[in-house]
Amino acid sequence: MTDTQVPTVSASAPVIRRRRRRQPAERVGSGLRYLVLGVLAAVFLIPFYLLARNALSTNAGITSPHWQFFPGSCNGPTCVSCSTTRPCRCCTA
Repeated sequence: MTDTQVPTVSASAPVIRRRRRRQPAERVGSGLRYLVLGVLAAVFLIPFYLLARNALSTNAGITSPHWQFFPGSCNGPTCVSCSTTRPCRCCTA
């Protein structure tokens, strides 16, 4: 049998690796990737927003032709603050 020598690395000299500079095309590609991911995230979150919005709206507000992002006033059963002993101002008005 023959002896094989394995090269050894000195522990006293740390290896310093420099980061490669990104090319402009890579930056544009990365920006487009995040833009597409942001649009897809918004598209997938729209049904959850509509679920919460419709839970806080009245039946007339849900079927109204004039669509609103947030319900204008809450009704009795869906008003969160009406579960306390003091009624809120939207239910007393």
